[in-house]
Amino acid sequence: MDRKKNWVIRFLLVMVAVMGCWNPVFAQESGAFEADLTTWQKVLNVMKAPFIAIGALVYYPLKFIFYDIWVALYDWLVPPGSEDGSVSLEAMLSPDPAVRISALRGLSTAEDTDVHRLLRRACQDIDPSVRRVALRTLERLKLTSDLALVVRATRDPDDSVRGTAAHVLGAIGKPKHSKRLREMVEAPENKDRVYVQAALLRSLVRLDPEAARPLARKALGLRDSKNWVLVATAAHALGELGDRESRELLRSRVEDPVYYVRLASAESLARLGDQVWLLEQMEKGGDSDRVRALLLALGRHGRSLPMEALESRVGDSDARVAGAALRALAMQKSPRAIDHAIEWLDHANAFHRFYGYGLLTRLTGKDLGLESELWRRWWSTQRHSFRFSSTDAD
Repeated sequence: MDRKKNWVIRFLLVMVAVMGCWNPVFAQESGAFEADLTTWQKVLNVMKAPFIAIGALVYYPLKFIFYDIWVALYDWLVPPGSEDGSVSLEAMLSPDPAVRISALRGLSTAEDTDVHRLLRRACQDIDPSVRRVALRTLERLKLTSDLALVVRATRDPDDSVRGTAAHVLGAIGKPKHSKRLREMVEAPENKDRVYVQAALLRSLVRLDPEAARPLARKALGLRDSKNWVLVATAAHALGELGDRESRELLRSRVEDPVYYVRLASAESLARLGDQVWLLEQMEKGGDSDRVRALLLALGRHGRSLPMEALESRVGDSDARVAGAALRALAMQKSPRAIDHAIEWLDHANAFHRFYGYGLLTRLTGKDLGLESELWRRWWSTQRHSFRFSSTDAD
């Protein structure tokens, strides 16, 4: 009899241990215990506690090793550009969306027929992030033969997928697809979706400029700050469309409280030939965001500007304004940009030193460190023959 009791006790202890160790696996979804517990349940929970801890110590390291590391392992074993469609198709069977996304981003050719099967499957994936990456992969590989997948995605229940589909149609679509884009503009599900509307506007600028013009003008008049992405897109679109009739509205938007709306409006005015007005506004000054937007607009799109106007701001007491002025000089391909960047290496302010160093490496393609003397020596031999390798100082 005592022997039977011993076996019963051992059996109960083993069951408690199994339940405790297995608990972390099944506790992922619920995340909480019931509030009303009987005395026996409380005792059982106390008995299970050490085994739950042991189970967690075993479960989570194994999860990390065999689940999360698989994404990095896949990229290491199959570097981008080396895999074929069949390998990626196998990866698309993974339950982890990160692995499926990695498989899509690794595709580098559209020659394999399996690639088209993979993309068709990915465009119907349960995870919106996978569907978005599938659409961007279509754009990256320029698969115009699969544009039907993109058109279908414009009716996706997820806002971000619809916005991505609108963007991809604008990038690789044909003028005939502008009809679907115009339908999307009026669709009730897209009315208050700023990201979708901004993507539609950008795509219509390319595929149907005449339809995009009134939409951009209307969007530029929106005053709610939550719509700033759409307003900035509209400001940029009007400059790209060469809409000189919108100059007054663009001028008013240079005073917008949102920096990116100011920048897009100023850049469009510069494109439309309003550099003199922008220079006058810059001389009037204002808050740093306003002056920065004006400087960058003049730097990117100003033609035959007096460099003194930009150079005078390089010594501004506001480091952000000074940085924007230096970038503007670089965008204008002025050798004085490199002169000032070398001088900044000796500046007492760390921002100036590292900003000057970053700009020098971008513009010259060289990396001579933070020693100004090395840069001066190099510049003295290269100044007259130097050609800018990049005018982008961002």
